[in-house]
Amino acid sequence: MDDPVEMLGMALDAHDALRDAGREDLDHVRRELARMNGLLGAVLRRGGAVQSAEFRDLLPRIRGYLDGYDFAREIDAMSGLYSGDAGRVRGIRLKILEALGERGLVEDARRACGR
Repeated sequence: MDDPVEMLGMALDAHDALRDAGREDLDHVRRELARMNGLLGAVLRRGGAVQSAEFRDLLPRIRGYLDGYDFAREIDAMSGLYSGDAGRVRGIRLKILEALGERGLVEDARRACGR
């Protein structure tokens, strides 16, 4: 898969999976976060070829999110002690969603890929 717009759509699918309030499972959060971050990284590497100004304007915000947040490290730190604590898992899941929602990243990503 080489289409950055399609990859962005798949990253939004991972975001939507994280939004599922019924999944307070740390492994689920870790898996969807890794999937989303990997796809966003690929979008950055291949996104320069997309001609849409809306899409290109999104790239610096994606970079800001990836550079500014390291939730994987937090998840690793809490996994030994709190992996079964639904409240703590919910807290990290909500922090991830909040970080993605900052500056309209998710809404603009949806528009850029036609969702």
